[in-house]
Amino acid sequence: MQLSEHQYNEPALRQFGEEATTLLLAGRFDDLANRFGYAIANGREPAKAIEDDFTGALSGSGVDEARKAKHAVFVKHFKQNDTKLLALVESRITLSADKTLLVELIVAAAPEGKRLYLEQISGV
Repeated sequence: MQLSEHQYNEPALRQFGEEATTLLLAGRFDDLANRFGYAIANGREPAKAIEDDFTGALSGSGVDEARKAKHAVFVKHFKQNDTKLLALVESRITLSADKTLLVELIVAAAPEGKRLYLEQISGV
């Protein structure tokens, strides 16, 4: 998604992280893909890729468990670099003491301005 200048600040980016997490946990994969895209769809249909990666990241934990879990959103800014990556928005959903689901969005510089997209969903 294209960001306006007033959307490139920590509160706005944190809100986008909350929105992405809410859509994911609600199973609204089409809405999530339409809003943010999916960087690692790798030729797969984006909404289906998001769903598959979400299910894989849960690895044994249920969707209901994830919906009830606490989460926190963090914004980190990259140092100036050649990759044009500007910021990471990371939502950490704590499923258990040793299992966390990460929802990561990236802000990158593009010719038309700043873009925010869903980078990946993973379990750690």
